[in-house]
Amino acid sequence: MIIGVGEIISRSVKLYRDNTKLFLKYVLIILIPSILVGFTNVLLGSLTFSEFPIMGSINWMYVPVYAICAITLSVISFWISIAFVRVVAKRYQNASVEPTMVELKTASKLILPVAWVSILTGLAVFGGILLVVIPGIIFAIWFSFSYYGASIDGKHGTEAMKYSKHLVQGRWWGTFWRIAAPNVVFSFLYGIIQSILGLIIRALPLSVDVNAIILASISAVISILVIPLTTSALTILYIEMKNNPVTMDIPVTAEPPKA
Repeated sequence: MIIGVGEIISRSVKLYRDNTKLFLKYVLIILIPSILVGFTNVLLGSLTFSEFPIMGSINWMYVPVYAICAITLSVISFWISIAFVRVVAKRYQNASVEPTMVELKTASKLILPVAWVSILTGLAVFGGILLVVIPGIIFAIWFSFSYYGASIDGKHGTEAMKYSKHLVQGRWWGTFWRIAAPNVVFSFLYGIIQSILGLIIRALPLSVDVNAIILASISAVISILVIPLTTSALTILYIEMKNNPVTMDIPVTAEPPKA
């Protein structure tokens, strides 16, 4: 039997607490490409999607440059995320972690396979949503571990999707609950902390603009601190479901009476 929600949350917190420095290092590295996208946006003439309707406000020479930079940096962030998931899985299983550059080099070989699995999963879920919303939700839970199967165990394409579905079959509702509940708890804690700090900041004698900047910075920092918890929860669930597969009871057929 797989672990319950409370155990997933407590193990996620403990794993994070025991590996805080390591996990935050990867999270900060993941965020660097996102920050660079913002700088690229500013450097290329403050190009924003909200400006697209105003044809005269855009220097269209910047659009392909910005697109190339954004796609490249997104791929880099995706690559580092794969390495981070693998590191979380190793630490949960008490396995040694290689130096960061070695882990990234290993993860680089998985970029295309994991990307392909993610695309296939997205298409399957989107197709289910187009039919009716409910099939989309069912598919989303079925294939929720495809990414982890590809990143951690090196499964490819539909193999990763079939493996994820195999892990979920026979315990769909239990899986749904174990995926949703930890995220709700962590989001709730995030909201409480943000609200408390927000009340404190608003009580200070600061200008509206300074308040807005500080609150945005606090929100970003809290988001960074929560990422390892949500990643750990799903990784732990994947490993525990893999270690505790569904067993099917095979009925025993009585032997025919001897003549």
